[in-house]
Amino acid sequence: MNFLKLFAKHRVWFILLGILIVTILMSPNFLTVRNISNVLLQTSINGIIALGMTFLLISGDFDLSVGSVMALSAALAIGLQSRGILTACITAVVLGSAFGLLNGFLVTKAKINAFIVTLGTMTMVRGIVLAYTNQRPISGSNSSFLNLSGSSWLGIPIPAFIFFAGVIVSHIILTYNSLGRNCFAIGGNREASIFSGIRVDRYRIIYFTICSFTASIAGIVLASRLNTASPVYGQDTALMVVAAVLLGGTSLAGGSGSVIQTLAGVMIIGVLNNSLNLLNVFSYYQGLIIGIILVVVTILDSYYAKKRKFEAQIVTKRLEFKKELNNGT
Repeated sequence: MNFLKLFAKHRVWFILLGILIVTILMSPNFLTVRNISNVLLQTSINGIIALGMTFLLISGDFDLSVGSVMALSAALAIGLQSRGILTACITAVVLGSAFGLLNGFLVTKAKINAFIVTLGTMTMVRGIVLAYTNQRPISGSNSSFLNLSGSSWLGIPIPAFIFFAGVIVSHIILTYNSLGRNCFAIGGNREASIFSGIRVDRYRIIYFTICSFTASIAGIVLASRLNTASPVYGQDTALMVVAAVLLGGTSLAGGSGSVIQTLAGVMIIGVLNNSLNLLNVFSYYQGLIIGIILVVVTILDSYYAKKRKFEAQIVTKRLEFKKELNNGT
């Protein structure tokens, strides 16, 4: 029973360990330094976005436009290099984050469903990227821009350090800062948060902006890695990111989650994709497997959400019964 409780609490890490063991046994090439570095480099892109998506899902919202925002950020980082790398990157981050601000404003102030808003933003931003790139990949003119993703330290790619640093910062915010605590409160019970004095709309706008901010950073990292921007970047990014965050234990209903668990979820998706590539599994089968994982995780999330609700009801009834007994005496 103790092991089952431990497994239920840390199941994502046990799943990651199991996938690693199976992959190592089936593909000895997995443990090579080059392949490990490649896994870290590949997972860091979606991982950076997953940090912002964790904030949003914990608060009870989600964003479908992160892939398009990432593509726009990559295009701006490449296309504006003639004005300087720093100017190009700042412009990419500011404009990318602005769409998160727009999403948050429309959801909270205009009272439009987040699915409709972010779906519309996704299509709109993708159109902007297609127009900006003239529907063709564009290449960078500054070779030093490649150093951001091309260099490494202690054998670990720089994008992986950016991702891990983001995990630490996000964990500190969610654990020790009012921005993080209010995120859990809003996702757990939005009405109660309003009555307790939390400025719910303001915080929800901030969480949408954070999500687009991380997507913008990921776009810059991706552009630096390839020194190219393409209008087709990020078409399945939202699916992969949401799958990783849900796999990490963050609830679709909001109110629970952890960036540490998200780290494990991102690594599971990354290791799984890498192992399937090493085993020469066709790409469409990889999409099928990821889709199955997403469905299973959603079912489990629904089960645990109902279980938590049932346990909360039991606790409430016990307290009410105890209160009645005390009043009777």
